[in-house]
Amino acid sequence: MNDPLKKFVDKHREEFDDLEPSAEIWKKISGQIKPNASDEKIKRLYVLTRWAIVASVLLVFGIGLFLLQNKEIPTEQVAKTKHSTPKEEPVSFTEEPGSLQKKEETKSKVQPTLVLAPKRKEPLSIEVKGDIYQTEKDAVLQLLADEESPSARISGLIKTNKLNHIDDELMNVVVEYAINDENSNVRLAAVDVLVAHITESRASDLLIKAFVKQDDPIVQTELIDIISNLGNMSERIEVEQKLVALTEDPMAESFVKDMAYAVLLK
Repeated sequence: MNDPLKKFVDKHREEFDDLEPSAEIWKKISGQIKPNASDEKIKRLYVLTRWAIVASVLLVFGIGLFLLQNKEIPTEQVAKTKHSTPKEEPVSFTEEPGSLQKKEETKSKVQPTLVLAPKRKEPLSIEVKGDIYQTEKDAVLQLLADEESPSARISGLIKTNKLNHIDDELMNVVVEYAINDENSNVRLAAVDVLVAHITESRASDLLIKAFVKQDDPIVQTELIDIISNLGNMSERIEVEQKLVALTEDPMAESFVKDMAYAVLLK
């Protein structure tokens, strides 16, 4: 410190001790002074300690309440169980023999009766199958009734061939198409249906009927080939008569006559 300044301070020291800064200057000075770190730490520790004490009290209180409720619940459950369990009356050996039987009869009357579900009637499945067959049959007949479209009739015969069973009515319709349809392909499709169901009782008879009344050369050769490979069918009288008639018919095609001769000479 410079000597003049030091001398000035020493001379006026007593005056400096009594001087105080103005309020505005003191406000600026106090704003720049940092708070004591130790005071802040003490304050924070005090707040944390207070909250820790409160949390501990709440935790102890909650645990005590939980334990108290757990002790009360089993007691209530046991009480309910005791009330819900029916008491069985002890059998007294001093009672009369008939009284025990009466009690058993009373208990049996109180027991609920079992209601059995009605048994499903077997004819129901048969009726359902019949309805399905009738629906398929109607669809086939509708296709066969289309006189303007041979392809529709052939489609109907193909669907007929896929049926598991053909009743007599539909079988008669098929043989009529094998004999009288104007289209050779439709007749051949009808013949295929008869051959596919040849194991049925009427199919073989209807196949012979289709051959005897056949006038289409292409279908005739197909039927001769089928009949010749079906065991004793070619030996039936009506078949032999038709074969002979073909060999003697001047209007018959030569390839048809040759096939008829071959079957007769076997």
